[in-house]
This record gives sequence, structure tokens and C-alpha cells, in this order.
Amino acid sequence: MVLGYYFQIHGDTNHVGQLPAEIFSAESFENKPITFTEATGYGANLAILQQNTVSAGHFNPEPDADGITRKIPVLIKYGEHYYDALAVAVARAYLQNPLMEAKFATVVADENYARLEAFQLADKRIPVDGTAATLIPYRGAQGSFKYVSATDVLNNKVHPETLKNQIVLVGTTAPGLIDLRATPVQSNYPGVEMHANITSGILDNNIKERPAFTNGLEFVLILLAGLLLTFTLPNLNPLKATLMTLVVLATILGINFASWKYANLVLPIASLLLMIGLVYLLNVSYGFFVESHGKRQLTGFFGQYVPPQLVKEMAKNPEVNSLKSESREMTVLFSDIHGFTNISEGLDPKQLSQMMNEFLTPMTKIIHEHRGTIDKYMGDALWHFGARQ
Repeated sequence: MVLGYYFQIHGDTNHVGQLPAEIFSAESFENKPITFTEATGYGANLAILQQNTVSAGHFNPEPDADGITRKIPVLIKYGEHYYDALAVAVARAYLQNPLMEAKFATVVADENYARLEAFQLADKRIPVDGTAATLIPYRGAQGSFKYVSATDVLNNKVHPETLKNQIVLVGTTAPGLIDLRATPVQSNYPGVEMHANITSGILDNNIKERPAFTNGLEFVLILLAGLLLTFTLPNLNPLKATLMTLVVLATILGINFASWKYANLVLPIASLLLMIGLVYLLNVSYGFFVESHGKRQLTGFFGQYVPPQLVKEMAKNPEVNSLKSESREMTVLFSDIHGFTNISEGLDPKQLSQMMNEFLTPMTKIIHEHRGTIDKYMGDALWHFGARQ
């Protein structure tokens, strides 16, 4: 049997009961910059119970700043001694109490790096961070492990084969007993099932790992993806730019999922997704505000002289426009109003302007309908040229 107990972490120095034997002594981590969780007090088991059991382990969770419990401290320091977690104690008992070894990095570039990377139990590896905490390998929401009612066990309603050769954790799930935790998989998750996940992860060698090199890998992935999108997207049309962004996004997600699933590596993803989204939005914004403005200017410059359909074609494909000389067969039209000088002398400015609009407007419309280009208006004259169809 393995018992559980708790440590007081913040200020309370009260201590009740008897602690189990330490798992590591003070000299085990001398001159190592490891920020262990340190306890100030504890609530342990009665001495008679502790002395007649295999071991005991603490069940202190370690919630993150957002209140979500994603990891637990494998070791907690109390005084000059180190004590292991309940799930670790259960795994040790199941494995016939093998020696627990601390694994340190052999090559360290930063002297402030904690160096502690994992604990070894026989052939089982428990990766930890710089505070000697390990990530909880959640299987899923509550009920991922089989539940058996303690009342049914006491009343002989459970077949003995159900519990034979099984690891059994005794705990509570009722809300009133205050052992529900906020976790990534469920907002109210039984604390006892958290320990079941860790014990299972240790025995299956399925504890996720977030080693120090992931920070460097994150930087490299951000740099490569950022450069690729920065130099590629401006040269693509909106559809191709969107497809390119989706391909890069799918590749990043695929790498992240494969690392999680097959290598037990936890790689950062939020910063990559944010960078990809920002680069894409900046490219779309540039296209809308800058290129659209240029197209509107082009339409404004040529709209009065070139047919609207030709202006749209020029704006849609500006790369086909060129100032290079070309040899073409052209049709040229020059129109003039006969006797315009005498006519204009007999009209006031308003009448003359109305007459010219009545003449030039339908002429311009006819020319544009035939995809012609107006070269200039000169008083009553109109110059037009167009490619031979």
C-alpha cells in the first residue's frame, strides 16, 4: 500500500503526522541551479500507518498562472530532504522499488540552465523541467480510467477479478469533498484521476517532454516560415497567397502533432500561428490599401480616354502594360464640326457648352463601344485611334 499526504507550500509551518523516508538527500543536488518547490509544513499520516506501508507520496498539484493544472512537482523539498509525488511512489512500488536516479545534461551552454532533465526508474523515464515538475499526460476527460465504487467493494458487489493485479487508487469525485481541479481537458476534474494519468504515463513511458532546445527550435521555425511567407506572398494573387498560407500552416501543425504523438515532445505553437496570421494579414492589407489605390489611380488617369473595359483589363493585369513600341494596323478618326466658328459666334457660353456635350458625348460612347481610344479633345475636334479588329 502507498499512502498519500500533502505539503504546505505558502507560509504555514504546521506539521502533522510522519513523513516517509526521503527519496533524495541534500547533497544530491548541491551546486545545481534547480528551483525546487519548497514546503514549509505538511500534513502526513499517523506514524503507525506510515511504518506499516510500502511508501507514501505527496499529492500536491502545481497550477499554472491561469489556474489550470498541467504538471505536478516530481520532488518537493522540505528542509534538506526531497520527497516524491504519489504517482511516482505508486510506480516505484509497482516496479519493486527500483533506485530513482536523477539524469543531468552533460553539455550545458548556459550556466544558469538547471541541467536536471529527467528521473529514471528502471527503464522508465520521467522528463522534468527546471523546477523538477513533469507534465501530466491526460488521456481525456473524467472517466478515462475505470471507476469502481468503494461502497460496492465493501459490500462485496465487485467481482474479485475486477481488481486483481490492478493498480487501485482510492480517492473522491464528489464536488463537496473539494478534490476537483481545473485541467486542460475538463474544468472540474477529479484529483485522483490526475495521479492515475501520471502513474500510467510513467509505466507506459508516455510522459510528454518540453526540453530546453524547444526554444531554439521555435525560433528557427518562426524564422523559416516568416521568411518564406514574407518573400512569397507579395508575388502571388489572393487565392494562391491564401493556399500558400494554408499549406505552411498545415505543415507547422503536422510537425507539432507528429512531435507530440510520436516523440512525446511539446513544441510551442501559439507564437508560430500568430506570426503566420500576422504576415498573411499584412500582405492582404498591403494588397487592399496600396495596390487597390494604384488601380484606382490608373482608372482615374485613363477613364476619360480609354474604354472602361480596357481600363479594367489594364488594372487587372498591369504586367501586360508596357511602354515598348509596337507595330500595329490602326484605324484613325478625326472629326470636326463644319462651320463651328460661325456657329459659336452666335451662341452664348452656356448654349455652346450644351451643344458640344450633345455632340461629343454620343461620339465618345460610340468610340468606347468599339474599344477605341480617344487621343484628345480640341474644341469641336476629336482625335481617335484604335487597333484594327
